[in-house]
Amino acid sequence: MGIIEEQRYLHEDLERLEQGIADRISEEPKHIRDRLNRDHEIGQLLDQIQTQSVKLLDIYRDADGQRSREIQNIGTGDPFEEFYGQLKDAREHHAKYPNEQAENSEVRYRVKKPDDGEIMPYIVDRLFTGEEGFGRFFDLHTCHESYLNLPNVKRLSYLQYLEVFDNFSSGYGGLKRAEKLTDQYFKYVGELAEYLESFMRRTRPLENLDKVFLGFDNDFETAWEKDEVVGWQKEEGTNGTAREPSTADAVWCDDCEREFKNENVYRSHLTGRKHIKAAEARKARRDEEGGDGVDGSTNGNKVSATRLKERAVAERESSKTS
Repeated sequence: MGIIEEQRYLHEDLERLEQGIADRISEEPKHIRDRLNRDHEIGQLLDQIQTQSVKLLDIYRDADGQRSREIQNIGTGDPFEEFYGQLKDAREHHAKYPNEQAENSEVRYRVKKPDDGEIMPYIVDRLFTGEEGFGRFFDLHTCHESYLNLPNVKRLSYLQYLEVFDNFSSGYGGLKRAEKLTDQYFKYVGELAEYLESFMRRTRPLENLDKVFLGFDNDFETAWEKDEVVGWQKEEGTNGTAREPSTADAVWCDDCEREFKNENVYRSHLTGRKHIKAAEARKARRDEEGGDGVDGSTNGNKVSATRLKERAVAERESSKTS
């Protein structure tokens, strides 16, 4: 195929792609399965438009000068010689592939209907589990199992987990701040992040989700620089997770990250093993943040290794609640 013919073919293909998209947009399916499948088909056609447009732009740029030479040959050379040369190429191709069927470009991107007598494979049938119901529900069973394997978490049923999986404060089934700095917890929030991103891409095929995710990242960067990420503020007297007591008599313990009914209950727990261990862990974190750190930025500011771990975990948590 000559360059000019390929250029003509690409222009024709782009027009048929646009028509295929217009045909699909003109109809509004009632069932969510049909509607979501239509959106995925449109998304694939848009990707094809981008691919074909890149090829067409390369032809117009004519980096190797082949297009210019072909135009010159057509305009100044013997037209019959050019014609018979292309005819020879076509005959050689068909001699090499005698059983090759010519594709009907008229129906390539046409909406297939049951009346056509063709089996219509649905894209979404292989994208969702039965639990997800074509994007209406989450299927977090795997993440729930990973959550239950974390040490010291509340033993939540699957339905309870669905209510609080995106709430990472200690009062809603989440771990305490110090307990989140383990590889196991980091892997868990990574699995949760990966699933939710995949779910968004499968349910919103026509949205520019890369731009959305970039916005999430920028919002987190801004909040982290201002030390405004909830639950992960720098520990200066408090650990960033302190909350207002629910009653006038209640007392909040920064070390244990929990509320006590009154002052007497609070004082009695101070000698307990759990409180002592939590207080020591919190003190160690604060000492590390106040001591030698690693260079965490280009301006020479020192950041502790613990703070870097906290930032990595907080970033994954923040992307889930955005």
